[in-house]
Amino acid sequence: MSEAYENLKELITRQNLQMEAGDAYFKRGLDYFRSGHVQKLFVDDERIEGKVSGSRSYSCSIESDGDGWFSGECSCPLGDDGEFCKHLVALGLAFIDGFEMPQPTNGKRDKFDLAAFLKERSREELTALLTGAAKLHPDLQEFFRMSHLPDEPGALRRELLQKIDRLLDLAEECSYVDCYGDEGDEIDENFEQLRQELGQLTATMKRLSPSLILELAEYAIKEALKREGGDDESGLDELIGDMLPRYFDAVTKGAGKPQEIAENMIEWEAANPWGALGQVGRYFMDAPQRIVNAWEKLAQRQWEEMPPLSPGTRASNKRELIEKRLLQCAKLNCDKELELKILQKNQSSPEQVLALSKLLFLLDRYDEILPLLQKAHDRFKGDHELLDALVNELIRCGRKEEALALAWNCFEHYPDCQYGYEFLRSTARSCHQGKIYLTKALDFLQKRLASRDQGGNARTEMVNILLCEKDYPQALEIAEDGLCAPQTLYRLAEALAKKQPEASARLIKRLLDRHLPQAGDRFYAESVRLLKRYKEYLMAAGEEEQFQKEIFAIRLQYKQRRKFIGMLDKEGLK
Repeated sequence: MSEAYENLKELITRQNLQMEAGDAYFKRGLDYFRSGHVQKLFVDDERIEGKVSGSRSYSCSIESDGDGWFSGECSCPLGDDGEFCKHLVALGLAFIDGFEMPQPTNGKRDKFDLAAFLKERSREELTALLTGAAKLHPDLQEFFRMSHLPDEPGALRRELLQKIDRLLDLAEECSYVDCYGDEGDEIDENFEQLRQELGQLTATMKRLSPSLILELAEYAIKEALKREGGDDESGLDELIGDMLPRYFDAVTKGAGKPQEIAENMIEWEAANPWGALGQVGRYFMDAPQRIVNAWEKLAQRQWEEMPPLSPGTRASNKRELIEKRLLQCAKLNCDKELELKILQKNQSSPEQVLALSKLLFLLDRYDEILPLLQKAHDRFKGDHELLDALVNELIRCGRKEEALALAWNCFEHYPDCQYGYEFLRSTARSCHQGKIYLTKALDFLQKRLASRDQGGNARTEMVNILLCEKDYPQALEIAEDGLCAPQTLYRLAEALAKKQPEASARLIKRLLDRHLPQAGDRFYAESVRLLKRYKEYLMAAGEEEQFQKEIFAIRLQYKQRRKFIGMLDKEGLK
């Protein structure tokens, strides 16, 4: 045995292979080795080379790196990413087991001449060799199938349907679901094989008649739907995504019966609107008029058989899609009667109710709007848009007290300015009672100030309201009297900056005192931002000397925080 071979024997051990590959890949490589997946192995100098079969045959090599360890290369997807995959583990284990004696290293090994080898074989031997190879490698059999398709239409059709069956089986083995589990690399291999064979099929389909393309694509999509169960992350979805444009291209060229195509469009899109079949809607927009007409008739007939939906009832995917497209058609055709029927029949969501109320207003059917909105509000109490529409309708009908009562109730539940008070303020002003309800809102929050649980929030909400009303003096008085949210203090400081910069500086100083003791990049960045604003306000107030004293004290106190001091230097805060 050569010295190089002996070095490899010492280096390539089960323990080292497991250490390099990790437990998961080592276990799968061990299974591959025991199952006989290693096809060939030879050694040349300090390099092991071989072939390991998976979904196909992969070229693998392991060699010494010269520093007491080894590395591997494999043509599989994981090998391309630099992983020490299961194929490399199987190759290493075969070497340890003495799978094949190493070739002598004195001189180059002879290269296998495939052409000469095949030329010397008899017809019977060639048949046996190719048959055996096709059994071991299904992709080779598919290559033969697609390279020598029959000319007779019936036989051609049968061969291509069998090809689709093969693709369906292969697609079922592909799934993103377990891509982080033990079979992750096998999933990648299956997808690669699926995409390659799909390419063979689609290349062949370009030469077929539109009617045969339509039949094949329809068969593939329907069979995939039977198997996939609505999964939008699978090889089956990829197969559907490849066949769908072939199907609609054939439709555009005149293939298929409009009624059957319309049925497929409705059923397919509803089956899985989030996966590849979600593209049906895009093809619908470009469909020939004969298909659009057939779809409209079929969709309207199916819709008429659907029951009315009351508020809160969940509409099916199929119903949502049919109604969405029928509404589009009704608007394009200015068919207000159909639009009204659809919206009246489905009041399952706030959006549907609001759309109906707007249409009723356009049709001057005012008496129906308020009962509709009141009923929907009772069912969807948390929906702000619906409440807004109801309050506006009450005001339009002259029922201002009811509108104010609803707005006040909303404020009691959501007293913050982002929604509750702004809604109350808007409603009160529409009813010419803005000042009355401002006072009422502040009194309500004043009572909350005494509460230990709600005091801080109440003060913040009062300041926000006063900022909204631009009553800055009172907002400052309340803010300085206790705890208040940082963002609110910052907003108040900005509002006071021109006329009372010294007050703005006091507010920013409160925020600084909270942030400076905290360590970490986020706190450092916020402290620097606040210091820059603090300096700006003190300079505007003529207190430059005070800032110099304070920044000196801060730098001295936090001198151990080198990153923070560096950030101060960068911003010129000295």
